[in-house]
Amino acid sequence: MFVRNESGLKLALFDIDETLLSFNSMRSFISFFFTHYYGDFLGLKKLEDYQLKINGMINSYSREVMNKFYYENYAGIDKSVLDEISKKWFEINVENNEEAFNRSILNLLEKHKRSRFKIVLVSGGFFATVNHLAKHLSIDDYLYVTPTVVGGVLTGEIEGVQTIGSGKSRAVLEYFQNDEIDWGMSYAYGDHISDLPMLSLVGNPVAVGTNPQLLEIAREKKWKTIL
Repeated sequence: MFVRNESGLKLALFDIDETLLSFNSMRSFISFFFTHYYGDFLGLKKLEDYQLKINGMINSYSREVMNKFYYENYAGIDKSVLDEISKKWFEINVENNEEAFNRSILNLLEKHKRSRFKIVLVSGGFFATVNHLAKHLSIDDYLYVTPTVVGGVLTGEIEGVQTIGSGKSRAVLEYFQNDEIDWGMSYAYGDHISDLPMLSLVGNPVAVGTNPQLLEIAREKKWKTIL
């Protein structure tokens, strides 16, 4: 049961990487994937090539383009294989890692749960990095990038709303299009300037971490910050 008042359902929206989690799960997973799928030698070579390409894109391409490039690296991989690798990754890097979570944010998530807010994870990650986390935290609502799968194999493309930048707010609005939401009483947590559209949806946005662009806007708008 969730809180509803005359204005509607109250949400608590959480970005994952470097907000709820203390690290970047997408970066961590692709490193784990390369070495576990291709072996140490070839995997490390593929990881090195990937890092060189992604580093070269940082100053010239949008996060949306970089996010698409990320998923191109899984082209030709059987989804069932990714599912198995992701279980091992989650067990090592999150479940058995005491430093995996940003504890202050996790505590706020649990507080929102107790107050019967609807918790929603919103991430540029995908099933391999989000599904196990949602299950671990007993969260039923999560929005992420959907890789295209044909015949059980990832094509390297994505489909649907890309949950990066303005895509996060669009995905949230589409997901709750048939619900009455009390946006003014809802919360959102994000660590990057690209989270701004999602943060701007709610009456209680919280800027997490030290991103200078986001912190500047948070100060101007008198938003809460958690460093």
